[in-house]
Amino acid sequence: AATTTPAAPTPSVASMPAAANSAAFASAADLCETIQYNAPASLPTNGIIYGTGPSGTMKVEESTIKCASYGLTNTITISYVMNSGIQESYHPNPGVGYGSTTRQAYVPNTAEGRELVKRLKCAWKRGLSFSVGTSLTSGATNAIVWSSIPHKSSPTGGAQRFGYPDQSYFRACNQELGLLGVPAAAMLTNQGDPALGQLSPSATRSSSASGMCLPESVAYTAPASMTAGHGTGPSGTMRIEASSQKCAGYEGTTTGSIRITYDMPSGIQASYHPNPGAHYDGTTRKAFLPDNHDGRELLKRLKHAWKSGLCFSIGVSQTTGQDNSIVWSKIPHKSSRVGGPSSFGYPDASYFQTCNDELTNSGVPPASNCAN
Repeated sequence: AATTTPAAPTPSVASMPAAANSAAFASAADLCETIQYNAPASLPTNGIIYGTGPSGTMKVEESTIKCASYGLTNTITISYVMNSGIQESYHPNPGVGYGSTTRQAYVPNTAEGRELVKRLKCAWKRGLSFSVGTSLTSGATNAIVWSSIPHKSSPTGGAQRFGYPDQSYFRACNQELGLLGVPAAAMLTNQGDPALGQLSPSATRSSSASGMCLPESVAYTAPASMTAGHGTGPSGTMRIEASSQKCAGYEGTTTGSIRITYDMPSGIQASYHPNPGAHYDGTTRKAFLPDNHDGRELLKRLKHAWKSGLCFSIGVSQTTGQDNSIVWSKIPHKSSRVGGPSSFGYPDASYFQTCNDELTNSGVPPASNCAN
């Protein structure tokens, strides 16, 4: 999950001489570069969007490996190496360790591929390529996981194996990079740094189809004692981003979806929780809305609910049976873009009515009376 971030973390570059690096990508030497990223102790607020990626290195080099459907064209290989560490305040479980990992990605060494690599370098330097969370493949928690930026981890095998050929890959990847505020390749140097005079904070934020300025982070600090109109939700952040991926049933009527990420760190239960003084574990939850009028109106109400502590509480998890857990409130969320109601996803013709009714029952005003 990315976040709008004090002074930006400073990546260092160990590479070929400056003269070679300043030239266009013309040879293998121009592609031999290792970029060190040091994750900050806290996320900056300088108008540029930074993600929650851990520290590590990104090595970029040319290889004679061939990507499927690109003939005899060589490949740009990207090797990400991230050592084990301790989660920061902006991770799901601050102070808890996470394991190391190495990830590989492949981009054909074409003009289009070299332009994409510039943007991927910029994303890496901003901590946007990875995060810490639950692995989709192993189910392990406190793991280094890919962010929403798609990478090709194989030169072959097609889209279903995260490889080539895939005609939609460059468009999808560039679109996601744009949504995360990564400048266009023409605005970047070969090292992925903004070209002189090219970047302003306004260029780091993107809009959904509605013109909403996204991404947006909404912080909530739970009160020490119960306050009128507030729920029992723990402190955390609500991250709102536009995505090019569409919700099932809305493929022909929207250009994408709205992705909500709730990040709530571990803490101590307050007097209004089931076990005051007891510890509860942090968690990250995702939810999705179609990027249309109904979705944007519902988002206004969900933001109001979040700022009132109404979206979550502390209790017994219905999935694991574990006590002292952060759990959803009665306000229904769609945690998947697909799968239908049985998988908490779309399509679901009754969802907007059901969710709006529950928000009304929880004291949330109509969308017209909620701030954007």
